[in-house]
Amino acid sequence: PSGHRLYSTTDIDLIRRIQSLSERGMGFSQIGIVLKREARLTGRIGPKPPHTDNRALVPESHPLPAPLSPTQNHATAESLDTAADTPPGLNTLRVQIRQAAITLDTSALIRIEQQALLWYPPGEMIRLFLIDGLHRLERREIWPDQNLVLHWLSSHIHQRIDGLLRQHTHLGQAASVAVDIIGTDRLYRAAEFELVLALAEQFNLHLIPPTLPVLLRNRLVARWGLPHWIRFQLADFPANHDIGVLTTTTIHPCQVTETPDPVEITPRGLCRGSVSGCQAYLSGRFRG
Repeated sequence: PSGHRLYSTTDIDLIRRIQSLSERGMGFSQIGIVLKREARLTGRIGPKPPHTDNRALVPESHPLPAPLSPTQNHATAESLDTAADTPPGLNTLRVQIRQAAITLDTSALIRIEQQALLWYPPGEMIRLFLIDGLHRLERREIWPDQNLVLHWLSSHIHQRIDGLLRQHTHLGQAASVAVDIIGTDRLYRAAEFELVLALAEQFNLHLIPPTLPVLLRNRLVARWGLPHWIRFQLADFPANHDIGVLTTTTIHPCQVTETPDPVEITPRGLCRGSVSGCQAYLSGRFRG
């Protein structure tokens, strides 16, 4: 009568369960599927209030639906399990990602991402599908508009990773690191994205917009006050290539290779090696 709602311990347990699944990286669509399965196993569709008179818990303007019979209850639970209840084939989605990129179809790419996010956390979705697609397209033989497709997909992945990093820059005392690339009119390659995601699990990474002029990048890093700066490059430039002097920031030039060879540190200070090798080397520098 007072307009207040009463919540049971069952309601609170449900909220805690949702929080726990979310903290483990599940998307809310997938959480919904998990809860439906659990509800079916326990013989209920949703949390059951402890009071006998359910209608006393809600305003009269929102009457409760008639209770379901056991047969209706079972049928409703079954109807909740759609095709999304079964994860799609990994290779099928990967092929679709590459096709969407080749045709520069943003809408199709977003739909595939949303489908993958039902089963994979955002970081895994980016790595397993988007970065994988970029890597495979990089290794294909030359075809018309290849550079256009690679730039288009790389730019899309950059936006996705940048959004992911903005949500996870909370690793306590972990080092904060700026990241950008050196090179005229080039965007990130797949191996460089892989290294960014790997390091993001240990450190607070900040992607510098690739369209930002060199002098403004320097000012941005200074404004952020970041102690470390990864600069991906394809050649052995000097460590401070095209960058003014930053007394409080250590620049780490890095060239990620496709080979599993041990990391090589060139006389100019360039870290050259595989994703795992560069990750191990840079992690040591950031902690040291």
